[in-house]
Amino acid sequence: MSQLSDRWLLIASERDEYAAEVVGGAIRGAGGDVVHVEPGTDLDRLRGQVALVGEQATSAAGVPAPELREDGFVLRVQDERPNVLATGGGMRGTIYAAQELASRAAQGDELPPCELREEHSLPYRWFWTWDHSTNWWEQAPGKQYIGALNDYTKPPEAFLEDYKRVIDFMCLHRLNALTVWGFLRDSHGGVEAAQELAQYAARRGVCLQPGVGINAYGGIYWHGDHEFCLHSWLARHPELAAQPPGEGFGLMACPSKPENLQWHIDGVRWLVETFDIGGIAFETGDYGVCQCAECAKRGERSGVMSHEDMHSLYEPLLSAAWDIKPDLWIICETYQGFHEKIIQNPPYADRAIWQWWSYEADWPDQYRALKEGVDLTTRLNVSRTHAGTQWAAQRFAPRMEHFAQQALIARSAGLSGVSMFGEEPASTVPNELNYLTFSHFAYSDDDDLERFIDEDLGALLGGASHIRKWLSILSEVGPPRSPNVPLETLPALDEPLARRYLIQAQQMAGTLSGEPARRWQWTADYLEGRLAEEKTRGPE
Repeated sequence: MSQLSDRWLLIASERDEYAAEVVGGAIRGAGGDVVHVEPGTDLDRLRGQVALVGEQATSAAGVPAPELREDGFVLRVQDERPNVLATGGGMRGTIYAAQELASRAAQGDELPPCELREEHSLPYRWFWTWDHSTNWWEQAPGKQYIGALNDYTKPPEAFLEDYKRVIDFMCLHRLNALTVWGFLRDSHGGVEAAQELAQYAARRGVCLQPGVGINAYGGIYWHGDHEFCLHSWLARHPELAAQPPGEGFGLMACPSKPENLQWHIDGVRWLVETFDIGGIAFETGDYGVCQCAECAKRGERSGVMSHEDMHSLYEPLLSAAWDIKPDLWIICETYQGFHEKIIQNPPYADRAIWQWWSYEADWPDQYRALKEGVDLTTRLNVSRTHAGTQWAAQRFAPRMEHFAQQALIARSAGLSGVSMFGEEPASTVPNELNYLTFSHFAYSDDDDLERFIDEDLGALLGGASHIRKWLSILSEVGPPRSPNVPLETLPALDEPLARRYLIQAQQMAGTLSGEPARRWQWTADYLEGRLAEEKTRGPE
């Protein structure tokens, strides 16, 4: 076996610097000595065990590199040199191999021999977020739990504190892209903070995708005194504003005005040139369409969004972004499900990533449409679910079955990926289990949810019987109430039942240790809080 406490020669290229940092940290954590060596160095005269990290280091050492998909990886541990080979089909795959090695190194002073090869089942696996309601830095004041287009009410430093925690979790659990609406705001650091976040994500293999509104949703720079903020643009040029269908609609620019299109093109170019982003999540707005005479020539102008606007706007903006960075992941929001009228022959149907949304109420219809073979005219398609969110009053609800089903159906229907909201921290146990289920079934080829719950998730709470008990508690008492949901809208609490479960959760927390004990203590705290808030319930 390879002794972690020995002297190690760590070989990695600059591209795989972060993966090498993970491997080196694992070795040092076990008492080993790490010497960094350039790829291609003659190792015969150097003493120590050898760890090759990444495809370039592997090839330079004369070791045949395995053929892998971009996010796939191989981890090999053996007694002879190279003692460790951790490599992937791309930078992300190598990071995943390094994380797997670190996990094994944490279990003891020796690395048993292994030959592990893993490949992703879905290429796109991502979180979708708004900045104002992403709450991973739990100490921050000013948290929000619902909404879009909200003001930012947390201190400026919370933006980076929140999102660096999100990215660390995603990197560890093989989630490869993060959509951030509100990426650019004066109130949380503007350009400088956004640049720091983009670099942090890129180094860890997470494709950062700023949300960009086209004629809606703030434009390129969500809010602030900036030339590419939609509010500032229309304040300077009110004649370019849209004519909304009525009162109470959000700020919009007219899609028929060529000045607006050129402004967007210039803004997208600035965005791609200024930030180390991996993608852009485009939306054309879903809160009304312009009613001016020029727009009326496009056809029907009812509803909350327009396919005609999408056709005219996506092509020049996607071209502007790809002209600068051809490998960007560019997402086009459809604002519809697979069971609805499908966009016909959109621009870049073979190259852009088209995102389709779902709610649990329409999921059976979407499931049926995908099983029967809906005729999509786009090649790369991602399913974005609103399960487990404020939009379904489920922000703290365990929805593991839905997230597993979402990924399994995406795999069987030939979709390219899945997306879920990732705004609450993994320290909240229902969200942690949701995230782990989502990431597991989106990456692996496993299809056995019951086994995954009993074995993988069960280990987090003390065993299969423990997680089944935990699930029964959340089912019978109900999940934690999101602060935006009025208590009076929920069924009355069965207080004797909740007290019995509180005692059981406290006993579990006292009997177990480590992270399982923490999760049961979280459950006890939730039950105690639920009992306390029930006393504040007003009249029916």
